[in-house]
Amino acid sequence: MSDRSALQLYVYALPDEDQAAVQLGIDDNGLEPYDDSGSGIVLGMRYLTEEVPVGSAYDLAVHLLSNAPGTAFELWQDPVWLRRRHLGPPRRLEAAPICEDLLP
Repeated sequence: MSDRSALQLYVYALPDEDQAAVQLGIDDNGLEPYDDSGSGIVLGMRYLTEEVPVGSAYDLAVHLLSNAPGTAFELWQDPVWLRRRHLGPPRRLEAAPICEDLLP
């Protein structure tokens, strides 16, 4: 389908207070762990789904930045090349402030 594509998420750091919000984002997008060897959210694990609506990465990023500000994550959605109009206008995300204590 031209209006759906794969979505992938890695979680690298997860404070206890952000766990419920991150799990909600994973569940709402139908993301499954690449390897079922762990329970709960496993840091560094790839969570993926093959088909979600275009724009789901943006929506998930906004959710995580707003509701799980202490979480470090990487997220992307495969591009859809068949119909450019489905990609919509570019959107700018405001990143969470960097914690100075974590910088070298």
